[in-house]
Amino acid sequence: MCNKVALLRSVSVVLVLVLAPCIGWGQQVSSYAEIEANRQALIEWQAEEERDVDFYIDSAPIEGGIGTTVALIVDDLDLEDAGSALDGPAAWCQFLFLHLNVKTCVHGENDEGRWIRMYMGKKSYQTPKKAEEIELQFNSGVTGDGVNWVNLTADEGPYGTSDYFVGLSAIPAENGTYAQLRSSQKASGAATGAMNFYYKTLARDKIGFSVVGTDKKGNTKYSTGAQAMLERNVVRYLLAIDVYMQSPADAGTDAFLERAAKWFDETERYPEQLHEVDRDDYLKNKKKEYKNMLELQAEIDAAATAD
Repeated sequence: MCNKVALLRSVSVVLVLVLAPCIGWGQQVSSYAEIEANRQALIEWQAEEERDVDFYIDSAPIEGGIGTTVALIVDDLDLEDAGSALDGPAAWCQFLFLHLNVKTCVHGENDEGRWIRMYMGKKSYQTPKKAEEIELQFNSGVTGDGVNWVNLTADEGPYGTSDYFVGLSAIPAENGTYAQLRSSQKASGAATGAMNFYYKTLARDKIGFSVVGTDKKGNTKYSTGAQAMLERNVVRYLLAIDVYMQSPADAGTDAFLERAAKWFDETERYPEQLHEVDRDDYLKNKKKEYKNMLELQAEIDAAATAD
């Protein structure tokens, strides 16, 4: 059964629910007809509600794990422009790296194709060597019926996770671009046990965005545990896409730090779920981590050129 929650905000980029029933969590690309049906359902729902929606998360359990789906409507953004801005590992590293737990993000190409390697760590400063690695294969394209898509996949992930998947599919909308973002992952039995212990102790107060019921006093209860963790991460990445698309062509340390500051401010709109560190600490750490990222990427590029 899917758990859903809506949050309100008036912005140019609106992140909203896929109103059709929960789609499969496989790594296949949805058809144009399926995505268009979800877009039409969304339009009808918005008209009935007569309000703008910031984002609406749709989570569901999968065998051995959890999956989360959201959708995006980006006003005044041509799909060709969006595809050009996001169709490549370099661009994805630029916004994935904004996440406070991503210590470095680098990219390259091998015999199997293009890849992204993220170094995941603590909320405090860490070098890549002290972080956990996850390498994802990067695939993108356009289907015969006109769906632009990007899939990031990994058989194994950090902290005992597996079948790691992030997928973005997009079609033209009347006034911009409509896209769906899916994320899912599984965990081993040992990893699940360790995570459950963590969420019941040190992280017992951490919540997600999905409404799962009410307590005896009638107060809203939100998702917890692994589901909440995935929801928080997806929202962080969505906000990072939002910030990146405002100035995708801007490069350099100053441009990155400006994006990082904007991203942090956006996450602070949801302090119950997303607040982890002080703004100054986040920016100070990210500045050092960005330098590490540039150095590691330069090493990878140099090695590729030598080959």
